[in-house]
Amino acid sequence: MKIADHIDDIKNLPIENQAFRSRRATWENKLINVEVPKLVTDAFNSLFPDNREEISISRGDLREYAKNLNDDPGRAKLIIATIMWGYPRGMRDDHFPNIVREFQLILDSTRNNVIRDWVSHWERIKKINGMGLSTYSKILCFSSIHVMGDSELKSLMLDQIIIRVIASRKLDELEQLNEPRPLAYNSAPLRYVNYLSCLDSLSKDYKVPAENIELFLFQYGKNLKPIAG
Repeated sequence: MKIADHIDDIKNLPIENQAFRSRRATWENKLINVEVPKLVTDAFNSLFPDNREEISISRGDLREYAKNLNDDPGRAKLIIATIMWGYPRGMRDDHFPNIVREFQLILDSTRNNVIRDWVSHWERIKKINGMGLSTYSKILCFSSIHVMGDSELKSLMLDQIIIRVIASRKLDELEQLNEPRPLAYNSAPLRYVNYLSCLDSLSKDYKVPAENIELFLFQYGKNLKPIAG
C-alpha cells in the first residue's frame, strides 16, 4: 500500500482545525506542592482568561501563539499550550510536574531556529523525566524549529501512534525507516532525522506539506488495510 494512493485526501485534510479540549483543573491538580515558575503560571492565566475552566486548542491556535516567540512569556505560552493540545486529558504519572521543574532547560533548548547536532541535543533533553520524543517533537514542530540533516529539515511530530504505523510496514514509502529493524519508541529518537528526511522527500515528490502526511499517519494510518485482489 502506498501513501501516493491517498494524496488527494492528504492535501485536503483540515490540518489547522485539528483541535482538542482541555480543562484547567487537569493540569493544576498535577502541580500541587510543585514550585511553579512565574512564566508557567502566567501562561496558564493567558490560556484560561477570566477563570475559564475549559478551552479548545487547535493547530491553528498554536500557529498564532508561535508568532510571539521573541520573548520567554510567548515561548512559555506556546510550550504549555502545545502540551495541553497533545495531551488534553493530562500526562501520565509525574511527567508534567517534572517538565515544569525543568522548564528553563526547555526554554533554553528551543531558542535557536536550527538544531545543528540532533544527537547531542537529544542527550540533554532526554534527561528530563517525562519529556519523551512524543512531547518534544510536538514542541519543536510548533516552534518552527528545523533539524539539520542533509539540509535543514522542518520538525514534525513523531509519537507512539505514528511509530506503530511505520513499524506495521503497511506503507511502502516508509519502509526505509524500518531498516535494519522495525522502528520502535526506544530507537525513534536516533532515527528522528531519518524520519524528517523521509517525509520531506515525500512532501516534495507529492507536492503536499509534510505536516499533512504526518497527520494522515496519525489519524488514519493505524486503520489502513490493503484491499484484497
